[in-house]
Amino acid sequence: METPQEKKIDLHLFSGLGADRRLYQYLKFPDYCNVNYIDWLSPIKKNETLYNYCQRLAWSIDSGRPHSIMGISFGGIIAKEMAKITNPEKIILISSIKQPSEFPPYFKAMKPIGLHNLFAPKFLKGFAKFAKRAFGVKNDEGSKLFADMVDKTPDDFFPWAITQMLEWTNAEIPENLVHLHGTNDIIFPHKYIKDFIPIEKGSHAMTMEFPDQITTILTKEIEGTLTSLNGNG
Repeated sequence: METPQEKKIDLHLFSGLGADRRLYQYLKFPDYCNVNYIDWLSPIKKNETLYNYCQRLAWSIDSGRPHSIMGISFGGIIAKEMAKITNPEKIILISSIKQPSEFPPYFKAMKPIGLHNLFAPKFLKGFAKFAKRAFGVKNDEGSKLFADMVDKTPDDFFPWAITQMLEWTNAEIPENLVHLHGTNDIIFPHKYIKDFIPIEKGSHAMTMEFPDQITTILTKEIEGTLTSLNGNG
């Protein structure tokens, strides 16, 4: 019987808004994964569409090779939109949402007000760092890491990404989508989320809280994908 290791799969990872690849630093991926961390680009203009942005990010992906896409928080929204372009074997969302109906009420209330457009990016970054506990940051080490990730996010990316998130309309849920979500997530409370794998006591930053548990789930999902590709599914 063939093993998953007989064929490799590319795994493309997107981080969250105000974060970078370090959100994944405690997760361990199988050796048969070619891991590609995709960094955020600055939008080419204030009103660049989400689809056009994803098309530019897609240059980092060889869609002709077997691949899966994973995204945390806003990166999950990007992963869903990216899937329309690259046709991955699997889409994995972590601490994210599958469709706009899963937004909590306060997110929906933000859209008509547009407060994020009234403040400079530096203010938005400062507010994000002030609200670090809502993201699951609980200690000094995590605080320093979170602040550094926020500071290194392109200034123009912040308001653009918030706008794109609030205006996101697509509600399609592909069959090859897997969603991991923490039961203590304050940003996207799990009571508004449907059809997900629960991580008990996991916060929005649960990849840094429960990396072993999440690694086990991800490895199982990736192995299942590889088994199917090798003709054993």
